[in-house]
Amino acid sequence: MRAPLSVALVLALACGDDDEAAPATAEPATEEPAAARAPLPAPEPMVVAGAQTLIVAGEDVLWFVGGPPRSGGGLRVRTLGPLGQAEGPWRDVVPAVSGQPGSAPHVVEVAAVMEADRLAVAWVERDQLTVRTRAARGDAGGRAFGRPLELPERPFDPQAAARGSVAVEAVDGHVDVLFREADGPCEASGSTRCSRFARTRLGEGAPSRGLGWSLPEPCPAPLVGALTFEGVDHHALCAVEEGQPTTTVFGVQFEPQYAHAEKVLPGCTPVGLAPFAGAVALTGDCPDARRGVLVRDVGRSLQPMEGPEVRCDQGRPVVRWGAHEETLAAPRGDLGPLLPAALASAEDVAVWTGEALLVAHAREGEATIRRFACDRGTFARTDG
Repeated sequence: MRAPLSVALVLALACGDDDEAAPATAEPATEEPAAARAPLPAPEPMVVAGAQTLIVAGEDVLWFVGGPPRSGGGLRVRTLGPLGQAEGPWRDVVPAVSGQPGSAPHVVEVAAVMEADRLAVAWVERDQLTVRTRAARGDAGGRAFGRPLELPERPFDPQAAARGSVAVEAVDGHVDVLFREADGPCEASGSTRCSRFARTRLGEGAPSRGLGWSLPEPCPAPLVGALTFEGVDHHALCAVEEGQPTTTVFGVQFEPQYAHAEKVLPGCTPVGLAPFAGAVALTGDCPDARRGVLVRDVGRSLQPMEGPEVRCDQGRPVVRWGAHEETLAAPRGDLGPLLPAALASAEDVAVWTGEALLVAHAREGEATIRRFACDRGTFARTDG
């Protein structure tokens, strides 16, 4: 039994050979859409570049900025919409100190993370003599915060960079704070004094996992970052070895227990850690270009990455490092280390809102927001 003819073949036979075929019509070219625009918030005064951060909170973005001494210091937060537009007024995380213009402790570094439906923020503040690290939990919208946790203080070191002293990490339903302590005896080196780093856990729950670290000769910004990815704790520290910066990336797996450490990017100033292409990327600014390594398998597998670029594909930004790439679709943070240095410096913070890339940038003592997006097929700045 023969199979029935297809509908297309039956129609073709019914038309006969005498009819001329209709001329083909070209599909009109699809014009790439223009990027949406909205007014951005006015710049905010601050002391150093690290005194601000951005974090994705659901459909919104939270912008944290530390105030300068002349305004009493303090730490404030503001909600931004998907195009970076201000949505509501500034709110205090820690209010400014009244009556102490010019001498109030001021924030020099901020880090934040979302854990489930709650927010955690940690910050470093200093005065003329002392550096203190504090941390607090808040609701997902950043509207209310609990009493700050006071961590051990240390003497102010004018040689140390403002950033590289604190990081926050969501770990198994908890939030850990990694922070720099006062210098102390070295545990495993010939030096007599080392810079020390510790980990503590916010709120109630199981005690924090992991030990502290010590560096005999830290980089100016030694704590590069920390994040948990696929059940593995990743963190990185920078030390000066043979006169040049060298970053050590640690991978710690708790079940089953395994830890691994590798030295990477010698001679490069580390930028940060970020999830990328199904792994964890560690990037740095090297003498010739921004470079990186892709960390897999608890740090046992390292793949070099070169040449960061951002292009547009069907209206979406695509971040590419050589053969590795990732399309930006759902909102996400931790993008600064993945971007070309021309888009985000080592001190900038960048997030993707689902509609635009927002970059918290420092400019002449001010905290500013820059916006980038695919605009008619080209990835471009859209806040001009």
